[in-house]
Amino acid sequence: MDPSQVEAIKRATLQAAADEYLRLASIHSGDASEYYALISRAIACLDAICKLSTISAVTLADTSIQLAQVILRETTSYDYAIEVINRGVWQSRTAAIHDRHLHLRQLLVYVTSLQSLPAAEKALRSCLDDAAHVPNNSQILYSLSLQGISLSRQRGLSSITKYIHYLQQAPDPQMVTLGKLVESFELVSCRQFQPALSCISNIHEDSGCPMFSVMRSLCQLTCQLALAEDAKKTQLCADQLMEALSRKDVASSSNAVFRVPLSVTGGDIKIQWLGYPEACVLGYLAAAMADLYDQDNAGTKSARINKAIEGFKIAVSKIQSMRESATTVGPLPRRRALSSFFDSAQELALFYLATSYCFKSDWAKGYKALLRIQASRSLAHSGNKPWFVYLLGCFEQALGKLAQAEAKFRQIRQQTPRTNDLYIMASLNILLIGGDNSDRNILDEVSGLCKNHPSMLIRDAFLLVNLVLWDDNSLSRLNDGHQISGIAQYSSMLIARLPSIVSPQIASLIAYHCAPYFSSLEKTLGIAKTGFVVTSKLNSPLWMYMMYKLVADLQAQRGNKIPEAKIQQLKDMLHRNISNGLEQYDNIGSKLQ
Repeated sequence: MDPSQVEAIKRATLQAAADEYLRLASIHSGDASEYYALISRAIACLDAICKLSTISAVTLADTSIQLAQVILRETTSYDYAIEVINRGVWQSRTAAIHDRHLHLRQLLVYVTSLQSLPAAEKALRSCLDDAAHVPNNSQILYSLSLQGISLSRQRGLSSITKYIHYLQQAPDPQMVTLGKLVESFELVSCRQFQPALSCISNIHEDSGCPMFSVMRSLCQLTCQLALAEDAKKTQLCADQLMEALSRKDVASSSNAVFRVPLSVTGGDIKIQWLGYPEACVLGYLAAAMADLYDQDNAGTKSARINKAIEGFKIAVSKIQSMRESATTVGPLPRRRALSSFFDSAQELALFYLATSYCFKSDWAKGYKALLRIQASRSLAHSGNKPWFVYLLGCFEQALGKLAQAEAKFRQIRQQTPRTNDLYIMASLNILLIGGDNSDRNILDEVSGLCKNHPSMLIRDAFLLVNLVLWDDNSLSRLNDGHQISGIAQYSSMLIARLPSIVSPQIASLIAYHCAPYFSSLEKTLGIAKTGFVVTSKLNSPLWMYMMYKLVADLQAQRGNKIPEAKIQQLKDMLHRNISNGLEQYDNIGSKLQ
């Protein structure tokens, strides 16, 4: 047997061993040291193949690609990866294997990017120019373009446009669709939601790939939630997303890699993709959020919140079951990434579940949801975050655990800067708990911080606290929960970092519940009139009637009288809404007389 045959047998044996070690590692679920021992053996086998004296250029390129991918995916030995890649690049400069040559250069670009972004982008452009002359180049253009987007992400949307252009000029229709999807998600990441909606509308719903429809619907829903322009459109997007996720051809691909990135981080030819488990979890969360922040009229608000609560309960359950199944098989890095993703998703789902209960003033159940975050070992890091401590304090305050709540708010004042919104909100909560015995230094300090604060939320919350402290019986009045309900709803919206839709309600709440306590009739009437003006923005006949009735009663005390026709007009509006199915107003009619 001649030497070349001996080496061929040796190469085949080493390749088979490497493949088997990698297969065993992919299904390994035991100790991490055992996993990395399997990876080390696979790397040793592949490296030995690359050093065979009679290896062909094609085999060397293929093996170098595989070896570099394993090194980059499983280790941080970047110098070793560069050595392997350079060796393959140097010996693969033939037209017959030009596509493999490009793959090696792409890997080199990635490793270079860990050290110098400008140098990596320069190398990538050169690689893209060469790739344009390679037949059947859709896949390599796609992969290179996404790598360019990854490198340019920190420089804004304009710098990634040229890479998206490569995708949209590809001869493969699916590559064109991918280009539009990538551009849409990039626009979303830059918070350009209206352009993203326009871009996504150019993608046909039936694009030939079941997961494309999932991501198309997810992008639409994200934009609608952010813009909050049309509740019906938002709900339609949520329904479309859940329908897309329930399709059999999507569900059957639960272990497949989905080829549209939310975060392109490099490390492999396929870089890093959003998988079916992630898309499914995001879908459940987004659908529930669409219910929670729907700006429908007040008559359906209670039903929408109840639906959101059920949605977040389902999300919590689904995330837990998917976490258990998806993190027990596959490569360790993928399992770690999924585990981290599911932890974050579970934290988010429980937080929004607590927020939903907050909107119903069901403090006990909301508090229980927060304690689940605190008790979870995987979520334990959240328990010390200032926003979490603050939210716990809000719920404890609403439940009457005032000493515990005040301790948490004072902890936040010690741990956060004075200019931080949480510092201000915690100070306002301390003032609410203290009532007439509040620390005047805190009140003076917060007055200065809130006076010209850019956030309407902060300014309105400060107004609420001042109104509560204005009356001698403020502390006893807090027992009815109205003021705490307002401040806690504000708190949740602040932490959620979503556009506030509750300011008119809070203003009306202040006017309706606080105004009758003030000693001055003129002050009371002024506040009530202000509450009526902002109430008109709510499109809620019940609130409008309540406020109008309050103004009428106060005017009567001054000897003036509101025209009965005006009140009758509001009665008619309210009765029409009752007939349209607003069950919670069934008993209001008798009270209007």
